[in-house]
Amino acid sequence: MAVYDVKRNIRVMCWNIQSSNSVCHGNKFEDLDFCKIFEPYPIVCLQEIRQSVKYPGYKSFNNTRNKENDGGVCTLVRHEISNGIKQHPCKISDIVVCRLKSTYFNLETDIFIMNAYVKPANTSNISSGKTGREQLQELDSFINELSPKGTILLCGDFNSRIGREIDYILNDNSGADSFIPIPDDYVPQDVPPRNSKDLSTNSHKKPFLDMLINNRLHVLNGRTLGDFQGELTCIKPNGSSLVDYFITSSEHSKLVSHMKVKEFTMFSDHKPLELSLNLSAADPKVIKPLHTSFNKAPPRYKTAPSSKDDFLESMQKNSQKMDDILQSTYSNTHQGTYSLNNDITKYLQDLASDSMELTKTRPPTKSSNNEPWYTRENREGKRLLRKAACTVSDFPESEFLRKSFYKVKHEYKSLNKKKKDEFFKKMNSDIESGKILNWNQFKKLKNKKSKNSVFDAADMDNFEKFFAKLYANQHTTMSSEKKEALLEEAVEISTKNTQSDIKSIEDLNKPFTSGHISNKFCIEKGTEQGHPLSPDFFKLYNIH
Repeated sequence: MAVYDVKRNIRVMCWNIQSSNSVCHGNKFEDLDFCKIFEPYPIVCLQEIRQSVKYPGYKSFNNTRNKENDGGVCTLVRHEISNGIKQHPCKISDIVVCRLKSTYFNLETDIFIMNAYVKPANTSNISSGKTGREQLQELDSFINELSPKGTILLCGDFNSRIGREIDYILNDNSGADSFIPIPDDYVPQDVPPRNSKDLSTNSHKKPFLDMLINNRLHVLNGRTLGDFQGELTCIKPNGSSLVDYFITSSEHSKLVSHMKVKEFTMFSDHKPLELSLNLSAADPKVIKPLHTSFNKAPPRYKTAPSSKDDFLESMQKNSQKMDDILQSTYSNTHQGTYSLNNDITKYLQDLASDSMELTKTRPPTKSSNNEPWYTRENREGKRLLRKAACTVSDFPESEFLRKSFYKVKHEYKSLNKKKKDEFFKKMNSDIESGKILNWNQFKKLKNKKSKNSVFDAADMDNFEKFFAKLYANQHTTMSSEKKEALLEEAVEISTKNTQSDIKSIEDLNKPFTSGHISNKFCIEKGTEQGHPLSPDFFKLYNIH
């Protein structure tokens, strides 16, 4: 797990991952190479996830489409700072809003991090949901309502190409040179010029710029330390573009330390974006990985023909140790039992170490892809794909390199499909012909198909707190005095009275024959259609 200092600054990653599960890479969150890209960041904003994401060590905020296998966004927040970040309600599709509490991060106002994915401008299927233009208009209105409550930080894939168009009002000063009639209390916008390597625009340009100008927001790409050139963020076979942005207001740009467009990777056609904020967490939680709380597994031994005699001889040599254990006094408590168990276990392990040979233990190995059909040929294909991604990352405007990368990616995808089909075809053939199966591969396949648990240390901590509160001597609907009074009045109830009272209570649902007397009145009088409640139940009812 990556290490970072949340007491000095908070780094935010924004990345369109182009589906969390693909034919080419499988489940990306099980690929170590993929996870290493976002793990150093305490806040991760992902777009186009297509299905809900949960990852150990992070708290997940998802917004996915119900019936469409497209779009969807997720914001991951490290458990260490999750106490200071809460989700803010937002009904717009493909938008997740998280509120950074001002008290937790030592700020004057709250910060609202809005993670957004907007449909492409050339989307043909608009029958389901709203178009990208309508999404931008909805987002414009929502930001306008949210702005008075705190600072807006907008990020995501907006599929909006704006070239070098101006994202603020020109000549908005109130002096003699002003060309625009503005109120006296208007604060002019001091915005530095913006560069961009993408000079083209698309049909989303106008609604996107209207959203920025209406809410006094500005694109950080191309005008922030770390990205003064406006680097391209999306690389496709037919061209490259800048459609992924970090956005905030000029008044709050002082919170931004730097912004950077990261290297292109083989996992998506979008580059990850990084933003460093001048924030410090007041009291970050310290959460260790769950596996660190486990006791170390005992050593394993292999026996030999002489192991039995050697073990008995070792027992005679170390008989004094067992005598010391038997003569020791252990308290009749959990801790005492735990100490006795440890002492006996250590004694037996010492005897085994003296008389037997340790088995060779293999250190746990981590593989970026552990599919049973994944061979050396697949790994070589992945290496070539990684190399091609690094090359095109430096020269995204080269048509030759773009096409070369996607050619290698297509070949890698085809190779994976081929190896997978061959693996299952051979397994089916072996089963039909009655051959002995490779059970190691079969077990590996079974484990791969089983759903991996993402239960982590933070979940364990919340689990413990929940049940500690549940079994605490506290009651949210009854005072402790009333609870004690109820317990004092509780008496033993005979089986005969219980059966009679149950029948009386069951008869409550039957219609009355004695006029308009209510059930409650009959119970308070101790009778119900000829079935009197026992004094014990009648007393408990009155106390409650």
